[in-house]
Amino acid sequence: MLANLLVVAAAPELPAKVVLGWADEPVNRLLDIDPLREAAVALVPLGLSGIVPAQAPPIEPLDLPTLPLSACEVSYQAIRQMHAAASLGSGAEAAPCRTRSAESRRPRSTSEPVPLRPVQGRSCRASRSSP
Repeated sequence: MLANLLVVAAAPELPAKVVLGWADEPVNRLLDIDPLREAAVALVPLGLSGIVPAQAPPIEPLDLPTLPLSACEVSYQAIRQMHAAASLGSGAEAAPCRTRSAESRRPRSTSEPVPLRPVQGRSCRASRSSP
């Protein structure tokens, strides 16, 4: 999903940046996430950077109903423990993660992009099975 989002953002040259360090609790509240059953794994701000927004309003719980996608839900204790151990409590705690990430970025390639050509004689639609 993340790769698809970045490709779609790149098509109209919409700036997109993957953020891997943030204060988990406010993001969980904003997205109405139950941290015992689900988690945000990346944030992707879209658009121009450098614009400082006004202070955000208080976050009210969404309390949206959800429907299960399968008959049973599997819980992986080790994944929950790892996520809890890696969760950050505040923006100040997350800031060093974003700074380290920015410092470790490699410079962009200066080589020309390689054009992609469609494969002749095959149709992606024809190879899909119908429902």
